Amino acid sequence: MQCFTTETFWIGGTDAFSEGHWVWVTTLEPFQYVDWAPQEPNQGAQCQCMTLAPREAFHWNDDICHNQYDFICEKEYV
Repeated sequence: MQCFTTETFWIGGTDAFSEGHWVWVTTLEPFQYVDWAPQEPNQGAQCQCMTLAPREAFHWNDDICHNQYDFICEKEYV
């Protein structure tokens, strides 16, 4: 089965607290893994929130936080 979407999603990363230092919003912990799209993050102080976007083949992208996207929920690993 193949899934396809043209939606962009918020995934909970931000550098709003310190430009260029990306952390998870829920824990404020820095990333242990990264999956930035080529040339990302690239948009500086205006783009402080992380998305998965089809235009980036669903690799991470920095984006403007007030854009209206759906979000992906976090689930505790058991």
